[in-house]
Amino acid sequence: MPRRPSVLVNHREFFAHADKLRALAVHVPAFATDYQMLLAEMIVIQAFYFFESAVEGIAAKLICGACYADGIMPVISHRGRSVDDALTKMRTVERTRPKGLLKWNKMSEINGNVRYIMAATEHFCMTCRGHAARINEIRIVRNHMAHGNAGTRREFESVVRRRLGAVPQRLPRPGVFVLREFTPGTILLVEYVVTLEAIIRDIAKI
Repeated sequence: MPRRPSVLVNHREFFAHADKLRALAVHVPAFATDYQMLLAEMIVIQAFYFFESAVEGIAAKLICGACYADGIMPVISHRGRSVDDALTKMRTVERTRPKGLLKWNKMSEINGNVRYIMAATEHFCMTCRGHAARINEIRIVRNHMAHGNAGTRREFESVVRRRLGAVPQRLPRPGVFVLREFTPGTILLVEYVVTLEAIIRDIAKI
């Protein structure tokens, strides 16, 4: 009898990566200044990549028969036969034309991927909505690190304004910005990694 897919696998894989990144993030301020920004940006980009992969994996597992970590089975309208089949169903079920690349970097994309397969009241969808602002902020910072164009700059400015109360005359580099402390004793870089861990924990119902 085939083994039921488990979201715990995706949770463990994500936390294995995130724990290493968090441990490194804590020590970034101790590195030479020339390396701090590069390390900070690498950590944010990697952490968000692993986060996107984990959300995709958990969604696909739930659609093809996995329970949440607490043993509750989600209500699925179109069950997948495998992870690949679940991903195909997300792209095709009840769509006039197949959805292109499935993106997992903001709430509207995440819930849009599963909208015809899970109810909007399903725990997965409600949890993603509850964390929408946190996911979006980290996505914006990550995008400006990765692309650094006029569009990502405008979005990044909105994060800086919200965090600082105003945009400085000289906009900080995102790698420098995440080394600030907005929570006493914790740099934003560490806060971001911890936040992504908390979101995955909530989605999987750990």
